[in-house]
Amino acid sequence: MPATDTITLRTRIAEQMQSETFRTYVDYQAEADPTIIATHSASRYRFQAFESAMALAENYYVHPDMQTLIQAAAESFPEDEVILKSDQPSEAGFIYYPNKIRILDLRHRVMTINSILWWNDRIWAFGDTKDPEDEVWQMKWSEEPPFRYDIVMMQGFKYERRMPLMVTMGKGMLSPDSEVEIKVEQGRISFWSDEALDVNNIHQAPSPILKVLLSTWRLMQQTITTLDREEKHPKPAMRYAARAKVPTGVTVIALRRSEGREPTSSGTPLTYRQLVRGHWRRVWCGPADNRYQRAVYIHSFIRGPEDASLIITDKVNALVR
Repeated sequence: MPATDTITLRTRIAEQMQSETFRTYVDYQAEADPTIIATHSASRYRFQAFESAMALAENYYVHPDMQTLIQAAAESFPEDEVILKSDQPSEAGFIYYPNKIRILDLRHRVMTINSILWWNDRIWAFGDTKDPEDEVWQMKWSEEPPFRYDIVMMQGFKYERRMPLMVTMGKGMLSPDSEVEIKVEQGRISFWSDEALDVNNIHQAPSPILKVLLSTWRLMQQTITTLDREEKHPKPAMRYAARAKVPTGVTVIALRRSEGREPTSSGTPLTYRQLVRGHWRRVWCGPADNRYQRAVYIHSFIRGPEDASLIITDKVNALVR
């Protein structure tokens, strides 16, 4: 029962919360993480807020096939899209991605994230300190980590606004031993480094984690997705969760079908068949007296006459380092 993995992971994190070391660490991260100050004060991410989010969160499990679609959709999520309160499936949630989300830090090292906790306009992203694929843990901890699951990132955003931006740098700009300090003052991001940096290769872009989460929320509201509730799990997992006071209901997010329907078109008829990649399209939503535009994901489909030749241009999406 894959959905049980969500319960197991959340229970382990809940047990970590009983450690004074972890409590202190969360408070330290809230003060030190530069990605949150552009939207909120550090106090909104300290342990007390984190504890409240864990207590309120509903459980979600992303099916591996669905995660593949989500990450493909996240690559092209419109960076100027406004975040709406109605995007969220619940006020607070704990969501597990079994295939992990892979991102790059400023030094282009691979970081892996397996779950995200959100509470309204705040998120906490978790990684496994024992994950051999993650290249950051070895640098972050000089000895055995005091806990298994680390908070990789804290991120804030504001409703009715676009996604906040983060600093990104070209590959090889920072050496492994360089020191970097990032600050946010009056909404503007600045940085300091003990190395000379090429400013032309320093950019700002939305957090890839936030793009994945927003894509998940949007796709959950579309017909290509199924949402099934699982309440029963193996007895050991149920007892384990009960001791940690973790709710056991899990919403499983899965892909309804692998191909979408071919939309109608008034253009020139094709003489061949063509694979159309998934993409975001803005559509009008809401009642007649309060219309607004919102990006929805158009799943991949094959267009053209059924008896025509199929033309496919190979395109591989990979984590470019």
